[in-house]
Amino acid sequence: MSIPTSRVKESGEIKTDKDLCTGCAKCVEVCKDFSLTIKDHKACMSDNPIFGCIGCRHCMAVCPTGAIQINGRTISPVDLFDLPDVKEAANYEQLHNLFSRRRSIREFIDKPVESEAEKKYWIDANEREGKKLRVKMKIVKNLLNRPLLKEGILKTNGLQMMRIIRNPRGANFYVTPDEWNIIKGLISQ
Repeated sequence: MSIPTSRVKESGEIKTDKDLCTGCAKCVEVCKDFSLTIKDHKACMSDNPIFGCIGCRHCMAVCPTGAIQINGRTISPVDLFDLPDVKEAANYEQLHNLFSRRRSIREFIDKPVESEAEKKYWIDANEREGKKLRVKMKIVKNLLNRPLLKEGILKTNGLQMMRIIRNPRGANFYVTPDEWNIIKGLISQ
């Protein structure tokens, strides 16, 4: 039995590599569904999970040897990436400055996003997420460079919850009325 969502109905598929597994049990400790257990000093599928793998990927993230892979529920092992070294982490001031500089002001001035920064973002995201995301990124890029959306569209019931895409100074999400109709259709499904 799995937990159905609006995107998937099946459980995630857990694969363990017995050759890589050291039996440390970190994956068993973090699995809230009890989908994993230790048998013969190796991680393996449990006989009695609560619902089935929900695809949280915690087991993949904590495994020190990479012995666990999760597929299904719109995820795959390529979704995981190594965290940068602690020495490369931004301090508070650097992070604050980054957020301050990334504020969208295209509502006030007609200035496109710098092409080098934009190109680096799209390339990095594509390398991390794979070919499937390339189309999505292209769509998002096109949407972000559209004229400001109409104020009245947010009064539509289905879009009330989308106020998060707006900020006090205006919209961060630029779409045409036709594109909003497509988005409304997707939300109501």
